[in-house]
Amino acid sequence: MALLDNIKNIFKKTDDQGEPVESILKKPAVIIVLVCLLLVVCVLCIHYFFFNPKFKELNVKLNEQNQFIKEIDEAEPIMLNLLKQIDELTIQRNTTAKLFVSEQEVEELYQLISFSALRNQLVLSNLNRGKEEIIYKDKERTIIDYKKIYVKFAIDGFFSTYMSLRKEIAELDKNVFFETENITRNEDGSIQADVELSMVKMPN
Repeated sequence: MALLDNIKNIFKKTDDQGEPVESILKKPAVIIVLVCLLLVVCVLCIHYFFFNPKFKELNVKLNEQNQFIKEIDEAEPIMLNLLKQIDELTIQRNTTAKLFVSEQEVEELYQLISFSALRNQLVLSNLNRGKEEIIYKDKERTIIDYKKIYVKFAIDGFFSTYMSLRKEIAELDKNVFFETENITRNEDGSIQADVELSMVKMPN
């Protein structure tokens, strides 16, 4: 009851004797306090209804960003490993491309031997292609691994010029192997070389 009486007294215009009483609401200090309270209430309302949802939304975005950064950090070793595998596969592909020859490249080898012999004043004879040898992966000879192509030729001329021809063959982009190389010296100082080359071809 005392609290209710105090509230009523705030709005009373006369005292108990009927004399006019100045309302407490007209006092500057009370007005300032009420204005401050009203501002506090406004600030709390603005914060709750406007800033609080914004803060929550910002917090969600920050959490998503942190999760994204975490996922990138976790994926970095995987990406580095994939890049390493790509480099290894590139090296393997280049090695494989250098190892195996096509039919066109076999014909180009014939042309190289012929033109090089002509340039180096060598007499070329018996240039021919031998039989293809099939190399199997398994002992049962059921799975073909690759094929070996043989090319044979004979050379008459001087040793130094034959070495020039041999160097041109060795410098080819493709792997060409000297399977046999029998060199005999003639009485006039020239040589005769019987050569058998081999190359590797992919199975059809």
